[in-house]
Amino acid sequence: MNKVEDPVVKKKIKFSIPYNGDLKLVKEAISSGQVYEVYFAGPQGLDFSDSFENHLFHSLKQIIALLDYCRKSHVKTSLLVNKKIMFFEDLKKIESSISRLLGEGGVDSLTVTDTFLVPFLKEKFPSIELQSSIYLGIDSVHKAREALKMGFSLLGLDPSVNRRGEELKRIMGLKKVFPEMKVKLLGILTCYSNCFFASTHSQLPVLLGALNKSSLRGCDILGKRISPFLCHYQSEDISDELKRPFIRPEDISYYENNCLADYIKIAYRDEDSRILREKYTAYFNRSYKGNLFLLMDSTKHSKIYCDNKEIPKGFIRKVMNCDKDCHTCSYCRRLALRLIK
Repeated sequence: MNKVEDPVVKKKIKFSIPYNGDLKLVKEAISSGQVYEVYFAGPQGLDFSDSFENHLFHSLKQIIALLDYCRKSHVKTSLLVNKKIMFFEDLKKIESSISRLLGEGGVDSLTVTDTFLVPFLKEKFPSIELQSSIYLGIDSVHKAREALKMGFSLLGLDPSVNRRGEELKRIMGLKKVFPEMKVKLLGILTCYSNCFFASTHSQLPVLLGALNKSSLRGCDILGKRISPFLCHYQSEDISDELKRPFIRPEDISYYENNCLADYIKIAYRDEDSRILREKYTAYFNRSYKGNLFLLMDSTKHSKIYCDNKEIPKGFIRKVMNCDKDCHTCSYCRRLALRLIK
């Protein structure tokens, strides 16, 4: 008798959205019924989200109001504790800061990049879920398994996996062993596929700040092409724009139908409410009419145009099942030459 496989349960994907200081916008988004989680950075003095001095602080009073509203609305919250390196931080300060937010309104999860911090957080906060930051570079089922064994339960995967359908299936298959695991994909990103600097982009402000206090030698090290406003990948062809592993609003149904993700993360928390509102509308409606690149990054791609509605319906299926051998396939290039202006 043939073995009958367990039926695959298809779930509607919900979204993880950023808090940019506008609680009204968060309330609007939550009212859609499509928000699973709001992620946020701690207030000044309690912020462990960046390796540089962040000027986007929100007061403790604002953060408490956010936590209170999310809790009443049954929406999860995630505190960003995702500095690249936290090994040398004051662990007592980290513990007291998280404990204070727990006491004030509750935090459901912590988004972490430094793996050395995981055992400490698991010991101090056993009831809080740990999420892996995309900066951890989890891009295979093997790394995903190790992250789950370490103590993560929600995996923020490396964006490169967004377009690797078979690998996503293998990662989601880990639910047979780790039934509580969840997978979150970053839908909006500015970086090109295979960017050599992807894991260090967040460190650039630190380097630029240091240059102001050092000799010109630092400029020679960084090079003229390193800019805080551009991806540092050396683009070779116009098709690189479409090869970036973004997830279009229209493509979400593909991930739902094939059970390839639990949540989609919408970025970025430093953008103003007008831009974020437009992104939320597009993703919640699973449809966007306009310049695809403005949806991905309103600053970087303001000078190029691609009508999102002109991208063929078979696009996502094609790129998800591609062997990435661009030398033998001209699909992305032909599409880019036709659509990008």
